[in-house]
Amino acid sequence: MKRISLIAMLVLACLAVSAQTSTLVKLEDAGKQMKNLTATFKESAYIAVAKKTVNLDGMLYFSNPDKMAMVYKQADSKALVINGAMFYMKMGKKSLRVNTDENYQIRQLRNTLVYCMQGKLRQLAQDQGLSGKQAANIITSEDNKHYVISLVSKQKDAYYSKIVLHYSKETNRLVMMRTEKLGGDYTVYTLSNLDEDAEVDSAVFTIPAQKNASTANKSR
Repeated sequence: MKRISLIAMLVLACLAVSAQTSTLVKLEDAGKQMKNLTATFKESAYIAVAKKTVNLDGMLYFSNPDKMAMVYKQADSKALVINGAMFYMKMGKKSLRVNTDENYQIRQLRNTLVYCMQGKLRQLAQDQGLSGKQAANIITSEDNKHYVISLVSKQKDAYYSKIVLHYSKETNRLVMMRTEKLGGDYTVYTLSNLDEDAEVDSAVFTIPAQKNASTANKSR
């Protein structure tokens, strides 16, 4: 009887792994088919130390394989551009312009954003996207409308301790992303009005000149 139960458990475990792999492959394949994408977004960031939430919104632009821009309506508050290995972020009066090939921590942030848009979740969990080899466990589930993928970091130096992603079952596109840090900070991004037919002006992926931004090229 115990042997039968053990076999049943092994079968169920194999089926679960197979289902997870099928979902992840489906999202990866869908990401490969995407060329350009635009969407409106809402960003809700909770800052644990200050015990407050900051809400922002704007337009997101993505172009495979490695270009992304978040253009905030509150342009004086924030901006983000990824163009290949180059990463630019402005927050208030401070700005950062980084070659992510030379900066480990910012490379994690860059890869997280790009890979989640592309559905490359197995790669994100395994490589420098979340701090080294086998850096995160992947947990898959679903509801009526979404595939829900959670990546839980196994290393303390990861940029994020946990990432929870919702992909539309209808389109296999990312529609919600929650990132969490060990200190209690978290940010929720919600995407809507996704459009893969809209033309994207390449100018939105332009990294501002060096004189307008500081650098942070720390090697690892």
